[in-house]
Amino acid sequence: MWKYEEISLRLYGTPHEFEFPLDGFVFDLFLRKDRMLVEFDGNYHRADYAQAEVDRQKDFVATSNGFTIVRIPVEAGKAIPAESFSYIEYARQHIEETGQDAGAVPA
Repeated sequence: MWKYEEISLRLYGTPHEFEFPLDGFVFDLFLRKDRMLVEFDGNYHRADYAQAEVDRQKDFVATSNGFTIVRIPVEAGKAIPAESFSYIEYARQHIEETGQDAGAVPA
């Protein structure tokens, strides 16, 4: 998918799956080794109440199934920049330092 082309290069060699289905929702990215679900959120995720509610439901489903959820702000309608990978690295470090194995990681 076109929007994942840039970040795909940074994920080379990392077991992952884009558009990962879970309990009726689709998450942007699943990192298998980390049991981490990543959502790339455009501005409308913060500006639209209905979308914010869907995001809360997705977070609940993810954490209830033992996944860590990471939400990364991006510009809507554009490819996910490779720099977004730094958020994923931050989340990995945060989990390692805090011992947190599931939940929402601040981006």
